[in-house]
Amino acid sequence: MTAATTQALSRVEQLLLQRLMAAHVLDDKDAKSILREIQQQQQLLTQEDNNNNNNASSSLEECFANINQQMTHGFGLEIATVVMDGSTKYHAVMNTHGGDDVSKKAFEKHFDAHDRQFILLILQHLVDSTANDNNDNKVVVVARRDLYNLRGELQEPYRMTLQGAEHVVESLIQQQWLRISSTATATTANKNNKKRNESSMQATLELAPRSYLELSHLLVEDMGFPQDDLPQFLFHKL
Repeated sequence: MTAATTQALSRVEQLLLQRLMAAHVLDDKDAKSILREIQQQQQLLTQEDNNNNNNASSSLEECFANINQQMTHGFGLEIATVVMDGSTKYHAVMNTHGGDDVSKKAFEKHFDAHDRQFILLILQHLVDSTANDNNDNKVVVVARRDLYNLRGELQEPYRMTLQGAEHVVESLIQQQWLRISSTATATTANKNNKKRNESSMQATLELAPRSYLELSHLLVEDMGFPQDDLPQFLFHKL
């Protein structure tokens, strides 16, 4: 694609992309809600600046496809979708170059070298648990306590205290690389019990949609995640 055939993103598309990147991951319901909110806001500004909305997309799928046409060629990035939890769609921006280096660099901004080695142990443990599991639903969960204990497997010169392990795991949840098992939280009686369950050592965790979208090369090629157990991926093209 040449510059002559490339059109700038509409203001709606720019704002949608910003919101998606800030959130890391959006499910389909939230993404559509944000798109409607942005479209309504921009409609109020139409009389002040008509040019910003002349090429605005109407649907979420069209927005994603238009954004991808620009980002894939210009920046090596792409909005992709993974289907999990039955039929729920989750959207995120992923690097189209893939590769082990890209996957590992995903953690460089927020974690030091000790943290990153611990994270690799966590991911490998989850992958191994998936490979060794015979459950037909393909969702493997591990206890938060078991992840903390992985710090004992770190090789010199890497070290990790219990407090450090707790911080890393909590950060992975907040950044949406891991999530509390939906199966575990669904059986909780009320919000207070749910909160206690999620923070307890017994709480079960699983790979979150963001990990599948941004780390699939690392999980499959380097760690042995079963290819057939990956969730369904959707890509948005014009």
